[in-house]
Amino acid sequence: MNASYQATTAGWRELVELPDIGVPCIEAKIDTATDISILHTSFIEHYRRENDLWVRFCINPLTDKECTRVVCQAPVKRTEILQSTENHDESFFVIEATIKIGKLHTQQDIVLKYESGKQHAMRLGRNALQALNIKVDPNRSFVLSNHQNEYLKQEPLYA
Repeated sequence: MNASYQATTAGWRELVELPDIGVPCIEAKIDTATDISILHTSFIEHYRRENDLWVRFCINPLTDKECTRVVCQAPVKRTEILQSTENHDESFFVIEATIKIGKLHTQQDIVLKYESGKQHAMRLGRNALQALNIKVDPNRSFVLSNHQNEYLKQEPLYA
């Protein structure tokens, strides 16, 4: 098999960069049970910018550093109706952003979900895994994140 077609192995959680929205490092759980990637936020507000719908939202990118927060802004690509864990439909904003993990990157849709205090700030779904050609080793963590480990040692990461 040609090396360019071989899948890259990632751990069950990785540090990811979201450069389009100004996030140099966020802890993501690799979630093969969901199609679309999800970003957990502590608040979401929408507004108009030159007749386009935008969102401002806050995330805690490293869940073990509770005082670390990032406020981001992005244009809304669409809203999507998804079924919640309580089995009722909810409407969510969807943005599009570049996801970088190790040396790999892809442009993906990301659902913004108001749920602060989650164990992982982001869930990286199957669509992103397929676009990045990643397979998951559930026994390992931070396989592709070596160059981002410096962010874990800094105090604080964001204002």
